[in-house]
Amino acid sequence: MRKDLGDGTMDVGASDPPVLPLKESFRGTQLTLVTTILAKSSDGISYYKVAFNNRDGVISIKCDCRAGELTKLCRHKLAIIRGDAAILYDNSQYSEFIKIKEWIEASPFAQLILEHDSIEKELQKKQREFRMIKEIIEVAMRKGV
Repeated sequence: MRKDLGDGTMDVGASDPPVLPLKESFRGTQLTLVTTILAKSSDGISYYKVAFNNRDGVISIKCDCRAGELTKLCRHKLAIIRGDAAILYDNSQYSEFIKIKEWIEASPFAQLILEHDSIEKELQKKQREFRMIKEIIEVAMRKGV
């Protein structure tokens, strides 16, 4: 049984996580595949549900964490679409995780994540440069130029 801890995380207590199988449904001529992965919360004790909906190759992703409920890119969604199995709360979901990884690799998400990661690296480099020049300016202000 999950219990809201009031800080945006859920406590699962001593009970085992639910088994969340891959589901298939047909709507007209569209094949819809839906699966949910249990992703570890930052405390490592509780989990969040990250739901993947694949409708004829069009993938949507939702997470029930606070950021996910605000439709933001949370760390749980990001870890799964990056293929980081360490985020799995329940290792018995590994085969479903691999299936989702295949969906992602065949979708535009793969390129989007590459672009995201590239820009993030550039940003980190610029932040280091910014801190360095800021320190130089602070020293110059103390000692004079």
